Order: sequence, then C-alpha cells, then structure tokens
Amino acid sequence: MKPKNWDLVKKLQGNFDGNVKQFIVTGGVALNLYGLVEYNDIGDLDIIIIGPTDFLIEQLKNIEKLSPVKNRNEYLAELNKDLIRFELKGVNVDIFIEHELKPELLWFDYVQINPLKHILAAKKKQNRKKDVQFICDLTKAILSI
Repeated sequence: MKPKNWDLVKKLQGNFDGNVKQFIVTGGVALNLYGLVEYNDIGDLDIIIIGPTDFLIEQLKNIEKLSPVKNRNEYLAELNKDLIRFELKGVNVDIFIEHELKPELLWFDYVQINPLKHILAAKKKQNRKKDVQFICDLTKAILSI
C-alpha cells in the first residue's frame, strides 16, 4: 500500500522536475515506508530538494505567503532558515532546501527516499519532545527484539 499523501508526493515531484537536482521524501511518509509509522499517524509531508533553481525557490516562497501552514512552529522555522512551509490540499508541506547531492538514497515508486539514519539525525538535531520520544521508542523496540 502506498503511504498517505503519496499522490501529492508524485504531483510535487512532477512539478519540480527539471528545477531540482534531487527530490527526496523524508519524515513521516518515509518512516511509514520503513514500517515505523502507521498510515494514519502521518501528519504532514516533508520533502528535501537539492539544488533548486532560483525560479523554483521564488515560486515556493510565493506559495508560502499565499497558503501558510496551520499551527506554524516558529522554533522549527528559526532552526532551519532553508525551510519553506505551506498548505496544499489540506496537507502541511515542509520543503527543506539543501545544496549537496545525497548519494545513498532508497527508491520507492520512482521517488527517492531519505535513509533512516538521516531521518533520525534530523530528529535528533531538532530535539523536539516528540522526536526524542520517537527515537527512544524505536531504540526500545529494537533492543527488545
């Protein structure tokens, strides 16, 4: 079964084609693909874009102004200046802008997926309560095998 919001992932990937070097799914959707998050527990859509064109960045910033996310976390925005957040079809979308290519990625349905170790490193860096709890729960689950 495809993860929640997968149609939106494919639509964004198609719209960004030719304007980014890499389009990578991360966060809850990726964790769902790894079997670590339930379908209904996916809250938003997290995308990493590598090497976007200036035109795409400008367009995304315009969308961010026209359709801001609900319940915007200012701490997260301050933590990562290269973050564009907007709401699309009722889904909060977080676009993380990076510039270095990521060589070690997985694939699902022709879409690049962020490796688990990179997702966990990002959660650790953000240091939000829910992320720390997720890492602790995952560690306990692995140790109990």
